[in-house]
Order: sequence, then C-alpha cells, then structure tokens
Amino acid sequence: LELEAAKSEIQKWHSSFQNELFIPPGTSPEPRLVINYLQTLKSSEEMLKEQLEKAKKKEAAFIVTFAKREQEIAELKSAVRDLKAQLKPPLMQARRLLLDPAIHEEFRRLKNLVEEKDKKVKELEENIAAVSFTANSKMGKALMAKCKTLQEENDEIGRQNEEGETHQLSVKLALQKSLNAELKSQFEG
Repeated sequence: LELEAAKSEIQKWHSSFQNELFIPPGTSPEPRLVINYLQTLKSSEEMLKEQLEKAKKKEAAFIVTFAKREQEIAELKSAVRDLKAQLKPPLMQARRLLLDPAIHEEFRRLKNLVEEKDKKVKELEENIAAVSFTANSKMGKALMAKCKTLQEENDEIGRQNEEGETHQLSVKLALQKSLNAELKSQFEG
C-alpha cells in the first residue's frame, strides 16, 4: 500500500512537471533538471526581491524629493502672495493718501513740473532738429528753397534800390550843380 501510495505520488509529480516549458518536449522530467530549475527560480526570486528593495528605496527617495519640492513651491507661492500684498497698499490706506491735501498738492506740483520738463524737452528736440539738418533732408530742402527765394528777392530789392539810389544821386547831383552854379554866380557877383 505504501509502495502504491509512493508510486501515485511520484506519478502526480511527474504529470505536474510533464507540461512545463523548462522540460524539453519528448523527455521525462529528471530530478536534477527540476532541482536546477527550482534553484534558478529561487535565485531569480532573490534577485527580483533585491531589485524590488532598490526600487522601494528609490521610490522613497523620490517621494521625499517630491515632498520637498512641494514644500518649496508652497513657500514660494506664499512669498509671492506676501510680495504682492506689499506692493498693493490696502484700499483704505490708498484712499487716505489720495485724499490728503498735502499729497494732492505735491502730486499737482510734480505733474506741473513734468509738463514743464516735457515742453522744454520738446523745444530742445526741435532746436536740435533745426540745427542738425542736411541739405537732403525734407527740412533742409525746404530751408534751401526758402533761402533761394529770399536771395532772389534780395537781388531784386538790391536792383530796385540801386536804380532808386542812382536816380536819387542824379537828382542830388543836379541839385548840387544848380547850387554850385548859384554859388558861383553869387561869388562872381
């Protein structure tokens, strides 16, 4: 009976290993082959456990790093909120500042000062533009045309003046001659 039970047990083991992939087809499962396969599985299991432990340690390190980053982000967000709050004074404080007559007067004085400075800057820019023209620029061409026109007018006035002076001089000369003739006759007389 014990022999039959042992044979039955061996047959169960044999049939359970019969369809496994590690046993080549058409061969019977040898105990040495099964033991080698089990040892390989055991060493693979140990290697996988080591890899799992390493992965758990890495995961823990990443979780700690992630938590630190989250904390830094929260601190930076808080700092940004605080800075924004410092940049924007409370509404009531701003109203009090704007309603203060001394501050209002200072704002008006500064505004007028800025307007005066803007006018002065504009005037100086215009002076610079007037001084630093070229003959080819739009303003330079207009100025050159104006100069030409003024030169022509000046020449015309000069001619008219010259003719008028010549006429005046001839009138004066004739008057002087008549005065000379008169003085001469008086002198002779």
